[in-house]
Amino acid sequence: MRTVKTFILAAAVLVLLSCAPTVAKKTVDTEKDPQYQYEKGVIAWRYGLADEALRYAELAVSLDPRHALAQNLLGLVQAQKGNINAAVAAFEKAVEAKPDFADAYTNLGNAYLDMLDMTKAGAAYQKAIDLDENYKATYGLARVLYEQKKYEEALAAVMKSIAKFNRLASAYNLQGILLTQLNRHAESVWSFESAFRLAPEDVTVRINLGLAYVNNKELDKGRLILERVLPLIKDPAVKEKVEDYLKQIRED
Repeated sequence: MRTVKTFILAAAVLVLLSCAPTVAKKTVDTEKDPQYQYEKGVIAWRYGLADEALRYAELAVSLDPRHALAQNLLGLVQAQKGNINAAVAAFEKAVEAKPDFADAYTNLGNAYLDMLDMTKAGAAYQKAIDLDENYKATYGLARVLYEQKKYEEALAAVMKSIAKFNRLASAYNLQGILLTQLNRHAESVWSFESAFRLAPEDVTVRINLGLAYVNNKELDKGRLILERVLPLIKDPAVKEKVEDYLKQIRED
């Protein structure tokens, strides 16, 4: 039976702050203080109030266009709203104002990746890695290398990311995909099992684990997982592919 393809997780790792802010006590001048407006925006963002966060972030950068943290927050909110060009502009202003802002470079890489600009995304991630070697940027770089079909380099990058932080299901999922591309099927099973332990309800992870068992000639395990996840698949194209894989397994 031919090797079946696995599916990458779409979610990127967005970065807000390394530490939580402390909201300033309100004084006569705080409404004109960009830091105060920014901190109110952070609170709104963390409570899921995107429109409020956007309002405060825009007010903060109107008071101080070189407030790097506020520009980063503005970029995050715009990215969540799907305004990728606006997000890129904000992240670029954040790193221009604060050239050692590794988290903003990571977020900029994520935005470029959403725009499918692999060259700029890779450069932004590499800048973040050069600054602090954080796992989020290393994972992002692995995604870029995967899209460029540089599978060995991508595998090395995602393994570095996992070594730094081993609780990111999407990193194990990507590692499994890369191992599948390299025909290292027994290892890919371990990677997808690790992703499944971290995100047992994730449909993409469950599909990929089932396909990994199939590729590793463990057909019964793969069939059982795919049969159980099939009713949960929302994307018609993915569902059709999984149904086709199940048909092949039953015929084998």
